[in-house]
Amino acid sequence: VSGSYTDRIVALSEIKTDPERAANFTKQEADFVNASWFGADHPMRASGGYVAPPLTGVWASAPYFHNGSVPTITAVLDPSKRPARWQRSGEYDEAAVGLHYQAVAQPVGQSTIEARKVYDTTAKGLSASGHVYGASLSDHDRQALLEYLKTL
Repeated sequence: VSGSYTDRIVALSEIKTDPERAANFTKQEADFVNASWFGADHPMRASGGYVAPPLTGVWASAPYFHNGSVPTITAVLDPSKRPARWQRSGEYDEAAVGLHYQAVAQPVGQSTIEARKVYDTTAKGLSASGHVYGASLSDHDRQALLEYLKTL
């Protein structure tokens, strides 16, 4: 298979996701990375947005979003299914396409190893906001899209 990937940058104003990483990755940080071997083949640049990744193999790349805040593609496509706090609780979830997880009711802080295993989307920089592209789909269309994404 041949082709190219365009490295399309999606502006924060369009995607409406957590802004911390994009806002804080400035030209100074990009220059620092590019001065090292990390930037030799794939130089970085401050963009003020996020690169839209290719969808090939998306079924195998959970958790989702730039900050790993959403455990399943089902929750990517339906924002109402995104847990505020969650912890991985098993292997791969074929039905929801992503990680099996357990919702966590209360904030747990970061004081123990177990507490650090909880992903808290209410914490700064960890939000699961934005990415509402599938929210307006019917349940049937959302399921059809999910099934299609499994084939990529």
